[in-house]
Amino acid sequence: MRRGGIRIAFLLLFLGLGSSPAWAQWSTDPPPPPAQDPPPPPNRFEITPIAGYQFGGGFSGEEGEVNIPAGFMYGVALDVWVRPEAQAEFMYTRQETSLEFDPAGVAPAIDLGDLTIHEFQIGGNTDLGAGRIRPYALGTLGITWFDPANNDYDGESRFSSTLGAGIRAPVNGHIGLRVEGRWIINFFNSSGSVFCGSGGCLVNFSGDFVSQGALSGGLSIGF
Repeated sequence: MRRGGIRIAFLLLFLGLGSSPAWAQWSTDPPPPPAQDPPPPPNRFEITPIAGYQFGGGFSGEEGEVNIPAGFMYGVALDVWVRPEAQAEFMYTRQETSLEFDPAGVAPAIDLGDLTIHEFQIGGNTDLGAGRIRPYALGTLGITWFDPANNDYDGESRFSSTLGAGIRAPVNGHIGLRVEGRWIINFFNSSGSVFCGSGGCLVNFSGDFVSQGALSGGLSIGF
């Protein structure tokens, strides 16, 4: 009887160790990784010289249309990381283009001289996914300044907004590649005149906004 009791005691001890936390420490399975927040960016600030192609827009009126041809654009974006996945941004861009007047299709377009378009935008962007190559969405508000080279016409400053999307990918700890597309909306009154001066106005137009598009890219420098 004594031997049977000893065997039963050893059996109960073995079962108790098998179900205890102490026995679980001898498991060969690796422990699950702890949950982690997204890693913070290596740099707080970024500056991105950008260059690209900006599509034109125009103003329509009874006399005809004033068109803004597409052309080269360049500028700079200054960004501050406010969250691991989001930046606040200031952007300035400049497009060297021209003004063309199309008199209601009855004659060839008339060149009205050079035009410089300055954009000053404040807003932000946020990542849409994780990974080495990260897509993002952006939105800004600001002012667009249309500056004709012909001194006979005054410039036009208008509230504007941009919506867009892009991708960014790090090259190393301080440099990354950024490519994006933007829709630029310049707000006007429902009717009025634009580019007026001592010689009158170029066109009396109707419409609520003039839109343009831009495709650009650059190397971001973090610090």
